[in-house]
Amino acid sequence: AYASLARAQFFKNDFTEAAKQFMASNDLKQDSYTVLWRYLARSRAKQDAKEELAANALRLPNREWALPIIDFYLGRRSLEETRSAAVNDGQKCELSFYLAQSHILSDQEDAALEGLNEAISGCPKGFIEYDAAKIEKNRIVSIYLDKSKLAESENRLEDAVKALTRASSIDPDNKSILQQQVRVSDNLNQQKIAQLEAARKAAEEDAQQKLAQAEAAKKVAEEEARQKLAQAEAARMAAEERMRLWIYGLIGALVLISGSAAFVFLRKRKQPLNS
Repeated sequence: AYASLARAQFFKNDFTEAAKQFMASNDLKQDSYTVLWRYLARSRAKQDAKEELAANALRLPNREWALPIIDFYLGRRSLEETRSAAVNDGQKCELSFYLAQSHILSDQEDAALEGLNEAISGCPKGFIEYDAAKIEKNRIVSIYLDKSKLAESENRLEDAVKALTRASSIDPDNKSILQQQVRVSDNLNQQKIAQLEAARKAAEEDAQQKLAQAEAAKKVAEEEARQKLAQAEAARMAAEERMRLWIYGLIGALVLISGSAAFVFLRKRKQPLNS
């Protein structure tokens, strides 16, 4: 009863409570599987469980099949040695599950999924490891589904699609995941189209603003050129006027000089010769 309750807590992710229940079960009757599961529960609860595992293993009969797995967890057996210890199909399928647990503890998801799939395909349906492997696999799928929901709620549709794609690759027969993947992918495509359209409109508006700015700058330049031309024309006319006045003054001076000279000349001619 304690072991069943402990596994139920384990599958609910309440690893600390599961470890307590496995201890209660082991206190009633020492069993290599209970020792294994308590170690897994404590490890999943981020507790250092190897020292206790080693101590519990010393109290187990040498004939216990799970001892090679315990030795592998403790680093006393290599993977090859552990695999060779599994002599029948039941032991081999169980080993696949417990190796998958080791990969889960070391965050090796792909290797863990490989072991879980081997356990699902190789273990009889009455084995605890068969059901446990399916639950663990669904747990991993749920992680990606939760990531997808969070990403979608934050409008990170690309991340949502990636999470759903991963979930679908783990559980390709799940039609619900495929439907979600199609729906979010469609939303992502629509979002990208909307973004492209917004970018196009922004580019058009920017081009129009730049064109208007260029047109305004052109008009300012033309106005400045007209003003400079007008100023140059006014300066030219002023210069011509000054030149005319100078010439008129010069002519007037010459006329005055010529008139004075003629007056003197005529006056001299009118004077008597003897004078």
